[in-house]
Amino acid sequence: MPLYPITPLLFIGVCLYLLYSSVMYTGVGALVGIAVLVMGALLLPLRRRAD
Repeated sequence: MPLYPITPLLFIGVCLYLLYSSVMYTGVGALVGIAVLVMGALLLPLRRRAD
């Protein structure tokens, strides 16, 4: 990957900025979406064990 250490760090920075911007713009609505996303990520390993 060109500019290896910089490219992933730039991607992470942009993602964090978009998350911050979304939370600041929508407020509670974005926090509800983030909570649903986190709960799904926590339940994913349980689903994989069942398969």
